[in-house]
Amino acid sequence: MTLQRPLVHLVEADAALLADLAYALAAAGTRCHVHTSLSHLLQHLGTEPADALLIDRLEIDGESSAALESLAAVDPSLAVVVFSHQITVATAVHAMRRGVFHVMGKPAPMHEVVDAVLAAVEDTRASRERRRVHESARSRLAPLSPREREVLELVVAGNSTKQIAEILGIRPKTVEIHRTNLVRKARVESLPELVRLYLAAMEAG
Repeated sequence: MTLQRPLVHLVEADAALLADLAYALAAAGTRCHVHTSLSHLLQHLGTEPADALLIDRLEIDGESSAALESLAAVDPSLAVVVFSHQITVATAVHAMRRGVFHVMGKPAPMHEVVDAVLAAVEDTRASRERRRVHESARSRLAPLSPREREVLELVVAGNSTKQIAEILGIRPKTVEIHRTNLVRKARVESLPELVRLYLAAMEAG
């Protein structure tokens, strides 16, 4: 099955530059939705998740910051590239604190802008995959009882069956029963796989 080309939203007030950006990114294998303002972007996001966003400005307090907050609420994985004349140390720091993937000053060679957007696409997709794995792991561990979670945490910490029994004040045979139930409920084939699942669930999504 052929993967669908990544979708990139472009926000640029300069119509000629917007056309050049869209042409260069399309030639690099993306699909582009073009917007002359952030308000237009927010009105026309549609239902398909974007793979990257390029915006032409970022004020510390203003429309662009509010727009990024709105976008992050909808899709926290979306990587943003800021491509602007108005880049200062303060705005660059502000951008990074807002989770912006990359900040570029105008003018810049078109191939560098394209490379930055393509890197943002990869970052978005990697972030979404991490979130998918994290949420799947959490879902598979959700049926565990409080006692089973205690046993699992002790297994992950490297304790033996005998040590777990001593820590919890239960018989080793009971620990073995809990371990068997853990594997069954989490739908894994082995304890090492269960440990990997636990670690995936504990990672930030």
